[in-house]
Amino acid sequence: MRKIASDNQVKDALMKSVQNSVKSLTELHKIVSKKLHPYSVSLSRLKLIALKTRGIEIKIKKRVLRRKNVKSCPVCGDEFEKKYGIDVFGKKSHVGYICKKCNFSTGLMLEVPSKYLFSKK
Repeated sequence: MRKIASDNQVKDALMKSVQNSVKSLTELHKIVSKKLHPYSVSLSRLKLIALKTRGIEIKIKKRVLRRKNVKSCPVCGDEFEKKYGIDVFGKKSHVGYICKKCNFSTGLMLEVPSKYLFSKK
């Protein structure tokens, strides 16, 4: 049974792991797990810590689902806020959703992350 790594240990291993760029979350998890060897970190916790780390830039490729009921952010789990735009006639119209915590945005149809790209800023 492995011990759970602290947030600071994960951040340190994360900053050492992302020298160039890492093309997926599972690849990043493998690299960070090797650096944390006696300790472990889950995939979802690693993603949340990477979102909070200032030196890491995350690019997200999305795919569209056919559902329209958007409740929470698929990246960090926080609630979405409605995003509005102004149309040609000057009226305010609902154009999508945005997460205030991680800045993930989606249109009226729900878009979910399909691939992550991690790099240093």
